[in-house]
Amino acid sequence: SDGRGATDSIMSFLVPQAGVYPMRLIFHQGGGGGNVEWFSVKADGSKVLVNDTTVAGGLRTFRARSSAAVGPRLTISRSGGNVTITWPAGGTLETAATLGAPGSTIAWTSTGNTSGSLTEPIGTTSKFYRVRQ
Repeated sequence: SDGRGATDSIMSFLVPQAGVYPMRLIFHQGGGGGNVEWFSVKADGSKVLVNDTTVAGGLRTFRARSSAAVGPRLTISRSGGNVTITWPAGGTLETAATLGAPGSTIAWTSTGNTSGSLTEPIGTTSKFYRVRQ
């Protein structure tokens, strides 16, 4: 296994000017307990979680952007006890209860929804979504 215990992997990014900088997190759990979090590191060495609204100057995500979306994109929002998923580029929303071990087959199930929007109650178990085109 290529896993390791929980530890930080600090990366540096150059941001030459204000703007939208798309980033994607790909998490591979090699074994054992798993955890993942995104944070920035301030000049004093303290860590600030992305979207932590209690810290001034923390990084925010899911901002409105001026560039057009490329390919299918999921937008997920929460309101009260519901989650709303939108996908403006077309396709059918699919869901899975688990992503399984690396290399395993994922049991995706079609929601039958091709409208580009789905609202459903937030459950007590994990749920994963994708758009199939």
